[in-house]
Amino acid sequence: MTRRSLKRKFHLAVLLTTVLALLIACSAMVIFNLRDYRESVERDISTQAILIGRAVTPALQFNDPASARMYLELLRHQPAIVEAAIYNERGRLFAGYQKNQNLPDHLAQNQLGLMEGVRVEGDSLVLNQRIILDDEILGAVFVRIQYNLAKELLGNLTIAIACIAFAVAVASAVSLYLQKSIIGPLLSLSALTRRLAESRDYSLRASKSSDDEIGHLVDAFNEMLEEVADGRRHLETINAELKKQVGERLEAENALRKSEENIRNLNADLEHRVQERTAQLEIANEELESFSYSVSHDLRAPLRAIDGFSQALIEDYKDSLDATAADYLRRVRTAAQKMGNLIDDMLKLSKVNRTEMNFVEVNLSDMVENILQELREAEPQRKIVIKITSGLTAWCDAHLMKIALTNLLNNAWKYTSKTDEARIEFGMRPFEHEVAFFVQDNGAGFDMAYSDKLFGAFQRLHTAGEFPGTGVGLATVKRVISRHGGRVGANSAPNKGATFYFTVPPRERPNLRAQKRDSI
Repeated sequence: MTRRSLKRKFHLAVLLTTVLALLIACSAMVIFNLRDYRESVERDISTQAILIGRAVTPALQFNDPASARMYLELLRHQPAIVEAAIYNERGRLFAGYQKNQNLPDHLAQNQLGLMEGVRVEGDSLVLNQRIILDDEILGAVFVRIQYNLAKELLGNLTIAIACIAFAVAVASAVSLYLQKSIIGPLLSLSALTRRLAESRDYSLRASKSSDDEIGHLVDAFNEMLEEVADGRRHLETINAELKKQVGERLEAENALRKSEENIRNLNADLEHRVQERTAQLEIANEELESFSYSVSHDLRAPLRAIDGFSQALIEDYKDSLDATAADYLRRVRTAAQKMGNLIDDMLKLSKVNRTEMNFVEVNLSDMVENILQELREAEPQRKIVIKITSGLTAWCDAHLMKIALTNLLNNAWKYTSKTDEARIEFGMRPFEHEVAFFVQDNGAGFDMAYSDKLFGAFQRLHTAGEFPGTGVGLATVKRVISRHGGRVGANSAPNKGATFYFTVPPRERPNLRAQKRDSI
């Protein structure tokens, strides 16, 4: 698939829309002008025929060809008329006129019996019209006039092409201006996020080019980078101090070998100092959690503004916006809503660390069945085989454990959405010399070569086009299980499903019965 930048797509959309609209308009203009030209020539030749008929009526009555020829000679003042003729009541040539005397003589024919009206002959229009006086046919008028349809068409096409070329130039200029003022800041922010992901250089800053919602987003993003950089510098300072203290402790231990009493006293002093540094590190971690929570809330305001104003433009100005502009606004709304979901997941991940633990005996089998029932109600059209080992319990925090199981089962439900005869299973089995709970599916799976990224925040092994998500779910699972003192792991292969394991240190060994509940 060819990848085009947003700037190029925008430019092409503006040019294609302009050219298409002008082609339609110019085609209509050319057709109208040609029809108008034909009607104008027909009116002209009809008027000339009527005037000639009235003028030569006396000459026909008195059989005076000379008077008729004298009148026809006046047609030389009408350059468009090629030839004309008057025929008597018997159809004989009465008088004739030819603009170019060198042309063959076509006027000797009997024109009285031909059908009246206008017809096209080559590059000219020919009119036959009878001369009638008091319901008596005195004769007929024949007129041939130039009809340069090709020349008229060429002139119209020349004007249309010139208009299209000028409009394309103007549209290009307008497109470049709009790219610079609207799409440019978004592309700049996107490029900055990629550089941050690659270099981890938090000294980079986004440039602000406007004081609108995008400008507010840039300000919030720069403030977030500043806070992250400060937190990182603070942690580096603490780590340097801790390394320094460790070195001091080693030196002190070497010195205290000379005196047992000095060793005990110095060790006590060093332990106290380590506790202080550990407390400082915990405070720093709490500050980082608070910072993450605060930044997530501060980002909501510009996102709501972007989403709200985009929706207002679509609803209030739908008659003024073309399809392309409306599509761009819908894309802006989709991006803002996606970032809102990402912020929500960040808050959930932050709350996992701050939630107070309340340990009780929890029936995990019933909890899994309830979660899957909610998923079935949300998508009743899906047919999926579910196996749950009954009676599995664990000593854990019910609220946090439901968060972890919901994320694991949501993943299994999501990654089996494209699998025929999908299956999800929950139970217990040995895992790395321990007995672990597991959630298994036969969905898309993943390559174990990337398993080190699996439980990291914002790490995804599938694109958003394949399966939606923010990459926070498995990081949340790991934090929940870590707070319980357990471990998480996974086994998988591409297109062969995945199995996720987690352990919970038991108050007493969890109950395991060889009974399964199967449902579709």
